[in-house]
Amino acid sequence: MYCGIDVGGTSIKAGLVDDGGHIVAYKSIPVEIRHDDFPRYLAKTMAEAVGELLDGCHLSFSDLPYVGAGFPGPVDNKKGLFLFAPNMPIKEAPIRAYFLEYCPLPLRMGNDANCAALGEFRAGTGKDYNSLVLLTLGTGVGTGIILDGKMWTGCNQAGAEGGHISLNIGGLVCGCGRRGCLEAYASASGLIRLTIDKMLTYKDSLLWKAAENSLDKVTGKTVFQAVRLGDERAREVLDEYLTYLGEGLLNIINLLQPDVIVLGGGISNADDDLFLEPLREKIANRDLAKYSLPKTKVVKATLGNDAGLIGAAFLDA
Repeated sequence: MYCGIDVGGTSIKAGLVDDGGHIVAYKSIPVEIRHDDFPRYLAKTMAEAVGELLDGCHLSFSDLPYVGAGFPGPVDNKKGLFLFAPNMPIKEAPIRAYFLEYCPLPLRMGNDANCAALGEFRAGTGKDYNSLVLLTLGTGVGTGIILDGKMWTGCNQAGAEGGHISLNIGGLVCGCGRRGCLEAYASASGLIRLTIDKMLTYKDSLLWKAAENSLDKVTGKTVFQAVRLGDERAREVLDEYLTYLGEGLLNIINLLQPDVIVLGGGISNADDDLFLEPLREKIANRDLAKYSLPKTKVVKATLGNDAGLIGAAFLDA
């Protein structure tokens, strides 16, 4: 039995996970960002979640080898530090030391995107492969890399940031401060921006109908809904979005040639004929190893929001 924790900006999700990657017990606890001494409060809440899970299953700390946790930002697992998070009052916080004050188990730490990749590798779409790159298409583009069965994080545990591959040196400003990053174009936020730009240009587009005639109601689903209505402007938006995403995937394929690229996040839930199939067509036989076999597969994630928790549980397995 293993224990994984997925630390988010609004809640901590903890679960007990069996050897097959199945969650056998689950608990979610809200997080109060404005809490005094937030790092210690965060560690204490994590420890309390573990204790409550064990109590609920009539288990003890001795039944677990360690606790694994994924954090929404870079960590230093060697020193036990949560280095930074854009939406939390965190800077080089000694989370492991605080955690050990409330729980006697070792704490293994990882970035949440890397944990999600490990989860898909151990128990999801990637379990039959040796190497995997996960892209989570959400507000940003989170990525995680598994090579030869091991998580790859670089020399400083801050690697695998594929969302910040630049597609256009003079392009859109990304949240990281650079211009033209894949995240600026291929995230849900990027798709929403493309959609709104098209709506402002074409007032007769059915994109307006799909968004209930309000720019404030545009979501990552809007363009797919309008394409189903037969709107040509929506199809143009979708084609542009998939072109950007496809170029990003080709960069990753040329660099790593992984067995599989796994796509997660809300955008990936779109129907295959509108999303996955045309995306595959855009990258087909365009990588530098186009005459080599086997080819990198592009598939959808299967674990959904549980991937990070499951991956965290296997951080030291």
